[in-house]
Amino acid sequence: MNLIDQFVASIGFSAKKVASWRKQSMWKSFFYVLLLVLISNVLIAGYALYKGSQNTLYDQVKQIEEFSITKEGLQKQGGPQVISLPQLEMMIVIGSDQTSQLPMHGMKNIVALGEKEWSYGRVGFPGAKFSYENFPLLSGQKDGVFDLKDSIALAKDVSPQINLFAPLYQYTNVMIDLIVHLAIISMLALAGYGFKKFVKISYKEAWTITAYGISAPIFVKTVFDLLGFEISFFFLLYWSVVGFFALRTIRAIKED
Repeated sequence: MNLIDQFVASIGFSAKKVASWRKQSMWKSFFYVLLLVLISNVLIAGYALYKGSQNTLYDQVKQIEEFSITKEGLQKQGGPQVISLPQLEMMIVIGSDQTSQLPMHGMKNIVALGEKEWSYGRVGFPGAKFSYENFPLLSGQKDGVFDLKDSIALAKDVSPQINLFAPLYQYTNVMIDLIVHLAIISMLALAGYGFKKFVKISYKEAWTITAYGISAPIFVKTVFDLLGFEISFFFLLYWSVVGFFALRTIRAIKED
């Protein structure tokens, strides 16, 4: 059976069909995981790079309302405004350090410039907060003020550098995602191998079965990331589905 047929069968949770592939070469299963992870990430990364090129940092900064930053804090006209850099999965909030209620739209890195403090961090984790005493962008300002005019000039210089750095960032993301997939599949396969007392199964067979469990979750993840949908605890849900698929397939072996 070719890889496309295997994808269709596994995305439909056809446990008996997947169980029948357990004797195949582990290299084929590895290639299947590699192919799915790469296709998913290339689609997501390509779309993020495209969106970033259509609305650069420079373009967005020019639309920000007047603000100024000193060692005492940030002063800004109007309410908080957001700058999105999808190619770096970054969101910059100007005028507020309260980001929990803001839609992330797939952004994972947050820089928040509040009235008295600024912070940066990763979505889902507490951000590190700092005073403006040592704000990096103030170090090069002789008058001790960083304002909209300065930010526009900086954005004009930095935008081309972001375009050069973004592919490297996305490449690193792909490698990390691949490593995470291989590591967790291996751990889940070890758990599946623990059923060897009840089902005649080797670790290689358990790994093959678990590998095909990512088909439906990675398809849903890709669609959600492209559309900007967000689901809390999706990482846990993703791997819970993979584990359930592997367990169901192992039970199908026992029934046979």
